[in-house]
Order: sequence, then structure tokens, then C-alpha cells
Amino acid sequence: SLYCARFVLAGLGTVGLISVLRAAGREGLSLFLTRSRGWPVRLRNHLFPGPDDQRLLTLGLYGLWDGMLAVTGLTLMLPVSGIVWSEIEAWITAFLHGFTIGQVTIAPLDIFSALILMAAVLMISRVVQRRVDESFLQRFAFDRGVRNSIRTGIGYFGVLLAGVVGIGALGLNLSSLTMIASALSVGIGFGLQAVVSNFVAGLILLVERPIKVGDWVVVGDREGVVRRISVRSTEIQTFQRSSVIVPNAELVS
Repeated sequence: SLYCARFVLAGLGTVGLISVLRAAGREGLSLFLTRSRGWPVRLRNHLFPGPDDQRLLTLGLYGLWDGMLAVTGLTLMLPVSGIVWSEIEAWITAFLHGFTIGQVTIAPLDIFSALILMAAVLMISRVVQRRVDESFLQRFAFDRGVRNSIRTGIGYFGVLLAGVVGIGALGLNLSSLTMIASALSVGIGFGLQAVVSNFVAGLILLVERPIKVGDWVVVGDREGVVRRISVRSTEIQTFQRSSVIVPNAELVS
């Protein structure tokens, strides 16, 4: 009964403390998300320009804050539950340095660090993408198609760089990826020819630019204005205000 009473009282105190911290943290995040002036606002608008991006940022920050408070609450309750500090220290050490299952070592901290680095590289690439488009391409009045090609190329280079940084942070041996590459080659040989041909055709469209954003094109029985050229497909808006997705290989051929 003494153990149960102590556990219940500690739980009530922890829940009260976490509730106060949660309300204060959400209020601070709300002020950050709704303010309209200052360098945090400029950084927020560069990283998350659209309304959907703003909603994603709001949900992500609230979720991150709630997760941190949940971990804090569990940490505060562990000593009261009878778990000694040596066991908690062993768990923390296993989390930091990883644990082995068979011949595979799983390090949650390394995985988390790799995800954080990948997200940071992607955000930096988006900032560079926007700055190059607004400060350089618009200032020198580049053609709209050239701007789209450069902007898209920077975006895909950022994705590639984020993947390389994530693999490096995990400490994976790149030579071990040869089996994955061989499996992918088999998959490409059997069922992904169209995807690969569209990908290569998309690179040709971005580099050679036989068509560009804003062109009026006729593809078979479809006709409209090019709105967006991605690596796999091109979006054409017809004169009835409907969007048609055309594979890049069809445009190149």
C-alpha cells in the first residue's frame, strides 16, 4: 500500500508538471508560429513557404514537444517504480551505443542522428533553391524554362546529398549496397523499364529543354500549356483547366 500510494502521488505530481510544461510550450510555439516579423519568421517562410508546409511544421513541432515531455515524464517515474539507477544507465548506454540482434547492430541514436542530418540537408537545399531563384535567376531575367530546370536540379541534388549524408551518418559500408544494386537491376530488367525510361527522359527534358514551362504543346490528342516538368512526368494544363500527366518518355519520343 505504501508503494502504491507513493507511485500514485508521484504520478499525479508528474502529470501536473507535464501538463503545465505542455501548456507553456504550446503557447510559446503558437507565438513563434503566428508572429509576423523578425528573422525566425523569414527562416520559417523560407523553409515552409506554403500553407500545407505551415500546417506540417505546426503538427511536427507540437508532436516533438509532446514526445519530449512524454520521455521526461517516464524518466521521472522510473525511480519511483522501483527500477534502480544502474538499470536506467544500462538502458541509456544501450540506446547510445546500440544493441546487437544476431549479426546486426541497431543504434537508435545513430538512426535518429542520420534522420536529423538528412532533414537539415533537405531544408538547407530548399533555402538555397529559393535564394538562387529569387536573388539570382530573377535578377538576371533568366528564361522561365531555365529557371525551372536549375531549380529542379538543385532540389534533386539536395535529395541525393541528403541520402549520402544519412548513409555516412549511419556508418554503413557502401560496398554492402552492391547486393541491393544487383537486386534493383533485376527489378529494372523485369518490370521497371518504363520508370527508368521516364527518368532518363526527364533528365533530357531538364538539360536539353526541347520544351519548357509555359510552352503550348500538342501530345497526341491532348493539347495544353506545360505547367511543371519533373523527373518522371510532365504536367500539362488543358484549356478546360484540367491537368494531364504525360510520361516524359512520350514527350521525348
